[in-house]
Amino acid sequence: MAKNQELINHIHLAFKEKGQSEQLMQWDNLISIVINRDFDEQKANVFFEAHACLLSVFANDLIEFMLDMFMEEGEEVNE
Repeated sequence: MAKNQELINHIHLAFKEKGQSEQLMQWDNLISIVINRDFDEQKANVFFEAHACLLSVFANDLIEFMLDMFMEEGEEVNE
């Protein structure tokens, strides 16, 4: 588990509460159209599950990286 997991969870909740931007919704719609057109239902479901998992992992890693970077900068300033 990430050392900043509670903060990461709060950031995720803030994004969910704010809602997706129009641009993100357009990309999501485009991906859905292509997948639903070219994949059968079972393959589409597998794709969407994998896609959601990858986005979640990427978001967690990115948030943790940014937190680590800012905390290191804060420690350097305090020294």
